[in-house]
Amino acid sequence: MRQYSSMSLVSPGSLFRDWLPPLVWMVVVMILSGDRFSAAETGHVLVPLLSWLLPWASPATLEALHGVTRKLAHLVEYAVLAALWLRALRAGAGWPRARAAATAVALSVGWAVVDELHQATVASRTGSPLDVLLDATGAVAAVVYRPRRASRST
Repeated sequence: MRQYSSMSLVSPGSLFRDWLPPLVWMVVVMILSGDRFSAAETGHVLVPLLSWLLPWASPATLEALHGVTRKLAHLVEYAVLAALWLRALRAGAGWPRARAAATAVALSVGWAVVDELHQATVASRTGSPLDVLLDATGAVAAVVYRPRRASRST
């Protein structure tokens, strides 16, 4: 069985190419969980945009779509995070896909818990276990999805 050492596999190029992106994305997620991206703040931008796109929609429908958009953002945020971790663990550490995928999901869900705990301390936000479930769903979807590689014609 192959043994993996943790950081001895990280070259300077790999550090920036493979390991920095998920860490930067984690910072982005934390920024998005602050006051400036609360429902009240995003509503000032998204509701008028949705109203412009769907001029026939009622105010209640626009608010519902705003909520749905915010929840879909959870899926996307954590799908991106898990995909970045998967890439780092596969390319940067050379881990087998199954081990890298499980670790990518675990790291992403762990960060989702930290994110929701952080939101519970922000006056304009609330932490929610259901949001962690959405985040986990996005993370799992990212590691399960395997795009087909285009075949080369010679």
